[in-house]
Amino acid sequence: MASVELLLKLEETYAVEIPDELLQPTTFATAGALWEAVSGLRATELQE
Repeated sequence: MASVELLLKLEETYAVEIPDELLQPTTFATAGALWEAVSGLRATELQE
């Protein structure tokens, strides 16, 4: 349940939508891996 709450909070806070292909244990393994995924999505969103 905490993972879902974290996912929703990240999407809301950073105005991104985390795609299904990123919903893997490696994405959430470390804070750095998670931030890399979110920052990559933010960069993509800003370019559009």
